Amino acid sequence: RNVACGSAPGLIPFSIGLNGEVASGSATVNRTVDLHAIDLEKAIDDTYAGRDVVNVPVTTLDADLAGQPVSFLKIDCEGFEFQILQGATRILKEQRPILFVEVHPMGLEKFGSSAKAVVDLLSPSYQLEGWDFSEARFRPKLVRSFLKHRPTAGRRMADMGEFLKVAALEPRPTQLYLVGRPRG
Repeated sequence: RNVACGSAPGLIPFSIGLNGEVASGSATVNRTVDLHAIDLEKAIDDTYAGRDVVNVPVTTLDADLAGQPVSFLKIDCEGFEFQILQGATRILKEQRPILFVEVHPMGLEKFGSSAKAVVDLLSPSYQLEGWDFSEARFRPKLVRSFLKHRPTAGRRMADMGEFLKVAALEPRPTQLYLVGRPRG
């Protein structure tokens, strides 16, 4: 569906193309792009040469999934995690689904949030596990080349303090993962 999730209903600029995402910074909205008629080759070119940006309707998960049972939420949204979780507070409180959240530390900052804000939002109601599958980022480039097609062994972090330390490391991790199980 051509709809985004966030903390409140409305419209949001979205850059289209491969790995489209909520636009930030100085992107301008191009209202003439038809989302149903995207040419894949053009989308690839736009990805690398400045993307078209369209206004996309935003809903909250609470509104969009009202009246539906929710037992599992997977969120992978390139830095917009906090806003989506804010728009799911009723679901999180009442239905208590298991969570799998891909956390993008640099992306969160781009939208005025942080890994700490995500952890603080979820910790009162969820037992959280932090995972890092990107250990190869600390290896030399040649070693990463050889390892890129092998399954990556994830590393479970001891606690959320370690998760937040890893989220702040330089070079910054591209993504980390939170698994949340309801408390109680």
